[in-house]
Amino acid sequence: MRTYALLQALAALPFLLFVCWLFETLWTSVSQRVAATAVLGSGVLILALSLAGAAVSATLGFGVASDGDANLVRALFDMGNLMLNVGNPLVSVLVGAFALATAPVPWMPRWLTALGLLVAASWLVGSASVVVTTGPFASPTGPYGLGMLLLFIVWIVTVSLVLRARAPHPVA
Repeated sequence: MRTYALLQALAALPFLLFVCWLFETLWTSVSQRVAATAVLGSGVLILALSLAGAAVSATLGFGVASDGDANLVRALFDMGNLMLNVGNPLVSVLVGAFALATAPVPWMPRWLTALGLLVAASWLVGSASVVVTTGPFASPTGPYGLGMLLLFIVWIVTVSLVLRARAPHPVA
C-alpha cells in the first residue's frame, strides 16, 4: 500500500502538467475560458481526492492493518476507495469539457472528440460505484474501474500527441 501511495504521488506530477496544458490550450488557443476553468478546477480536485485516497489506503501499510481491529481496517480501506470514487464525475467534467470545447477546432480529429465523450460518459456511469457495494462497479480496482482507467490513459496519451503535433502555440 505504501508503494501504491508513492506511485500515486509520482503520477500526480505529470498529470498536473497535463491538466495545465489542457487549461492553457483552452484559454489561449481555443478561447474557451469557462471550459478552461472547468478543466483546471476538476483536474486539481481529482488530484486532491486521489492523493488523499492513496494516503488513507497507505495508512494500512504502516501497521494499522496488522495491529488494528477489523472494523478500523475496513473503514480505512473503504474510505480510500470512496475518495477515489467520488472523483469520477470530476473526470467526466475534465474530459467532457475539453472534448466539447475543442470539437469545432480544425486541428482536433472528430474521432478524438468522440473518444473524449465516451471517456466522459464512462466515468459518469462509474459514479455509481459510490452507492454500489458489490459487482463490477463496486470498486475503482474492479473490472469497470480498470477499464475506465485504461480508456482514460489512452485518451490522455492521444490528446497529448495531438496537442504536440497540431495545436497552435501562442506567441509569448
